[in-house]
Amino acid sequence: MNIKIKAALVLLALLLFGCGGGGGASDSEPVQTPQVKQEREALSAQDLFLTFSEQGIAYPRVSHRVGNTEYRISAGEPEDVIEIDPKSGVISILAAGETQITVVDSSSDYKTSSTTFKVVVKQAENKELSFSDITIPTVSNQNIYLAFLGEKGEVSIDFQPEGLVRFDPATGTIVAEGIPGEVEVTITDKGDRNYVETTKSAKITIEAVEPDTLEFSPLERPYQTGLALNPVRISGSEGGHFHYELIDGENADPIMTLNEDTGLMTVLRVGEATVRATQTLGSEFNYAKQETSFTVRIELGQRPDLEVPDAVVLFDSEQLFSPAVNNSVAPVHFEVLNGDDAVEVDAQTGLLRLLGVGQAKVKAVDDLDTNFAADERLFTVMVNPAIHPGVDAGEVTYTYANDGKVTPSMKGQLGKLTLSGDTNVVSLEGNTLTILRAGTAKLTAVDDGGENYLPSKPVSLTVNVLKAPGPDLLVGNVKATYLPNHCEDVAVEGGVGTLLVTPVSSNDNNIAEYDVQNKCFQLKRSGIANFTFVREESENYLASEPKRMSVVVNPADSRLSVDGDLTRTFVEGQPTVHSPAIGGGTGNISYMLVGEKSESDVITVDKSSGDITILNAGHAVVEITDLGNDKYSPATIPFAVTIEKAVNPVSISYENTTYSPDGVITPIFNNLKGDITFRLNDPDTSPVKLVGKGNLSIRSTGTFHVYFDAAETRNYQSVSGLATAFIDLADNPGIALRYDRLEYAPLKKVTLDLPTAYGARTYSMESPTGGWVGDYLRVQADSGEISLLDYAPKKAFSLWVSEQPSDLYKYMEPQPVSYITVEPPAKGKANRDLIISESLTVMKSSVDYNDKTFEKTKLYIAGTEFGHPTREEFGQYGNGVVLPVEVLSYELIGNTGAQYQRTVRLYVQRYEGCTSNVNESNLDNLIEQKKAVNFYDGTQCDDGPTSLFLTYRVLDKSEINRFNSYDGEWETLQPFVVYRSANMLSEETGRKEEQLVEWDRIELKLTRD
Repeated sequence: MNIKIKAALVLLALLLFGCGGGGGASDSEPVQTPQVKQEREALSAQDLFLTFSEQGIAYPRVSHRVGNTEYRISAGEPEDVIEIDPKSGVISILAAGETQITVVDSSSDYKTSSTTFKVVVKQAENKELSFSDITIPTVSNQNIYLAFLGEKGEVSIDFQPEGLVRFDPATGTIVAEGIPGEVEVTITDKGDRNYVETTKSAKITIEAVEPDTLEFSPLERPYQTGLALNPVRISGSEGGHFHYELIDGENADPIMTLNEDTGLMTVLRVGEATVRATQTLGSEFNYAKQETSFTVRIELGQRPDLEVPDAVVLFDSEQLFSPAVNNSVAPVHFEVLNGDDAVEVDAQTGLLRLLGVGQAKVKAVDDLDTNFAADERLFTVMVNPAIHPGVDAGEVTYTYANDGKVTPSMKGQLGKLTLSGDTNVVSLEGNTLTILRAGTAKLTAVDDGGENYLPSKPVSLTVNVLKAPGPDLLVGNVKATYLPNHCEDVAVEGGVGTLLVTPVSSNDNNIAEYDVQNKCFQLKRSGIANFTFVREESENYLASEPKRMSVVVNPADSRLSVDGDLTRTFVEGQPTVHSPAIGGGTGNISYMLVGEKSESDVITVDKSSGDITILNAGHAVVEITDLGNDKYSPATIPFAVTIEKAVNPVSISYENTTYSPDGVITPIFNNLKGDITFRLNDPDTSPVKLVGKGNLSIRSTGTFHVYFDAAETRNYQSVSGLATAFIDLADNPGIALRYDRLEYAPLKKVTLDLPTAYGARTYSMESPTGGWVGDYLRVQADSGEISLLDYAPKKAFSLWVSEQPSDLYKYMEPQPVSYITVEPPAKGKANRDLIISESLTVMKSSVDYNDKTFEKTKLYIAGTEFGHPTREEFGQYGNGVVLPVEVLSYELIGNTGAQYQRTVRLYVQRYEGCTSNVNESNLDNLIEQKKAVNFYDGTQCDDGPTSLFLTYRVLDKSEINRFNSYDGEWETLQPFVVYRSANMLSEETGRKEEQLVEWDRIELKLTRD
């Protein structure tokens, strides 16, 4: 099965640019100009020189990418050397040869660039050709086969010296000419398009033996997966019954399994074992027994050289990188020799984790399968800066402070910002802003990406500078004695800006009038006048709170005096204060509240002591009356009492929270006095919405600003404030675990109906029952599409999903979302439902090859394991594969009351060619002549229709033949599938793609011989 690993090898260069923007007080908006695609560094790619390997893959090495890249085989180039994924560029090796790839890189921001590179696939050395020394007797009455495996082309055999043996190339049998000695055998495999010519030599030892002495030839073979051997008897009497056993006894780690009746040895690992063979002869030999032993030595298997090409990858801290490893015989592990600041080996998966930009020298080691020689290769991993994932357009808010310096930050920022724009609200210096005035600035921000990312695309940054509260306004009361044409100064602090002075009542201007130009009060007559001072809102400051003051104009020549007016700030609880000190009186003093000149319910005054009780804020006039004596005349003098409104102590706050779709945030009130209203800073973009009385409904995440205005009351000033809080991302709700049963069909792809994603998902597959998942299922990491490759009983898988952060939810750690089992296809789903019940079954394909819609087909098997035949089986039948199929007795057997499960071996062979030669009438001859074609390659007739046949031969029923008392049927434990596919033109994509041609669902129904 092909495992294609998608790799993105990208290099991106971004140019910084600025766009016009201005503050809130700017007079003009920026002019939008059409975008012109920018110049870019030309795309470049390195030529690839590869060696052919079965199911080999490779990655292109392309530099200076800035957008979406598309790969295709150049027009006129051969298309049978490689296949290339048009999006990822992953190369699948098909055959030796040379071709050329065109790669085009296009972007919405940069000009399109293209280049070409060669892919040269050299012929590989055939490491699978296997042939070992054998020993044969000078005289034998049984067939001895000269068995070899792994040939790729036409084979020639040479014997030196000649005359000692006779070889039949049609049957593969070898017979000694009766003379002891040694013969050197040289096998030359001419190879084919993908493999160079290969030669192997071995020795045949011819031994003279006693005709009636039982003796077996020692066996020596290199290890191969699925290798099975039969004992080779070189002498002994015919007939009788043989029994085989391992002399080594109960070995905890045997090198093979042994059939005690047939002697069939299934090799498990490298090593040496001794087999004892016992022959029990018949009555003609008085039931005598003969016993001998022979050795079986399994040497290290031949293997192709490990291939790992250099790689160029983009930095990605989240993803693990799997190098393109070809010709491995076991899982490969890696060792970083240098450049450990760029790459490290992940402790859990063994894959490479990218740490930063740079180059690393890595060693790949393939030494876990002790049945093959260890191999290792050095390769280079170049980690280039990654394309910036993007910075979100943002908005920041500050309060005006003269020459205040701030450094904004943005969501998605990875390095240092560079800010640009035309504005009079702030001045720019790198990533630092100096506040110049209140307003709004529209800026452009570019993140340099730090050490591991390329610069980001320019995004907008809105800078809001709010007007600041001004300094406290302090206004003193004025007390003067009336003089004609006199202007009395007034003490004002914090009056920066324009002052607005307003009389409290229309009568106040009859007593005194504020002179704006000279900033003083013109006195008109005696009395008390009340005024309100307000500093108006300016460019950078908010308006001040109103301040009330009084102007007291005393009549001239008055002898009674009072030490100023009384000003206090309202306090709850009706506190009492003393009146101002008086002078010039006679001692007969009384106090009286002047009602017509006072606001109601402001104060009460004690007639005798003059103590004043504060009731509410406002203004009042108290008259002091001196009754006089024989020396002084009576006099009355007033003084003003001002009870100023207290500062409103209200405070409003909101607690930070996390996003909730129906969430409502309630304000926290402290010391609320009177009515209060609320407004949002920017209701269109705010993450909350006002829903009444300060309650906020949650719309999204981020910081929100709520202004509140507490209305003026009789005793308290109006006040405005700002409450700010933050809505954080919510925890991802995750995905409920489910159980899915998928019905197998060839090339079937399934996408599970999972809940809607909040962020970008990444999918992976694991197997709780162990083993390599990629033999059965493959999942697209970005889309979650599952490809069904194979199925097996009691094999389960789990689909894992992680989810990137979204605007509303946090990152979801990888979690299993579905436990998956793949079940065999039901009857009626395949093109044909077949039952094998004969020792040899012939099946003709239903494919009509007359229309030439596609080229030669590929043949695949699912639902059962398969392996190579033994040398003897290969010599007897020719090309083919062996399927061990599990069968179950249809009925209960014996007294145990149980059904039994056993294994039957099938030999599947492929006969294809022109119909003139390959047809039903000639098929028996082709079978007899062992003309089966290579099981994996197939063929096609160039000048006529093509016939396709498969034969299924029941090779070994020994395990069910043992049940002498059971004559019932044995049926397949689970059906298996044989299907054909071919490269055909896809109507959807317009390219040639692998598509299903036909498939059969196959069951066995057998009885013992």
